[in-house]
Amino acid sequence: MTINGTNSKWKTRTEIAKNVFQAAAIVVGALWALYRFDLLEKPSLETRADAVSAINWFSSPTGENECVAQFKASLENIGTASFDIESVRLRGWTFERQLKEDEIATYIDDEEVQEHHPFFEKEFRDGKFIQRYPPTVIYSWTYEWVVKNEPNRLIFIRIDFDGKADGSGPFSTHTISWSPICGQQELERE
Repeated sequence: MTINGTNSKWKTRTEIAKNVFQAAAIVVGALWALYRFDLLEKPSLETRADAVSAINWFSSPTGENECVAQFKASLENIGTASFDIESVRLRGWTFERQLKEDEIATYIDDEEVQEHHPFFEKEFRDGKFIQRYPPTVIYSWTYEWVVKNEPNRLIFIRIDFDGKADGSGPFSTHTISWSPICGQQELERE
C-alpha cells in the first residue's frame, strides 16, 4: 500500500506540475503574441499615405509676360489599412526672395510664406481626390494657373488632404511645392 500511495502522490504532484507548466506556457505564449502584434503588426495597420507634388511651367499662348503654372499632386495609400479623403484644401502664394550682394543663399521659410494672404484658396468636398483609398491606390490631379512673369518672385503651393482612416479616426496629410515664377533659372541680385 505504501508503494501505491507513493505512486498516487507522485502522480498527483506531476499532474499538478504539468498543469502549472501548461498554464505558464499559455500565458507566456499570449504575452509573446501581444508583444509581436504591438511590435510588428500594429504599426502596419496605421494609416500611411504618401503625398507628393511638383510645379511645371509652360509658355502662355496669350502673351510673353505670363506663363502657365501646372501643379501636379498625387496621393497614394502606402499602408495596409484603407482611408477616405473627405476634403481637399488647395492654396497658393507668391513671394519675393532676392539674394543680396553678399549672400550665398537665403532661407525660404514655408511657415512665413503661409502667414500672408494666398493668391488662391479653394476647398473641395467632392471630385478631385475625394474618394476611398484602399492599399496601393494612387490618385493624381493637375491644377493650372496663368501667372504674370515677375522676376525674383517665387510661387508656393500647398494641398491638404483630410479624411477618416479605418479604425483610427481622423486623418490628415499634405504636400507643398515651390518654384521661381515661370521657372526662372537664376534670381537677380540686388
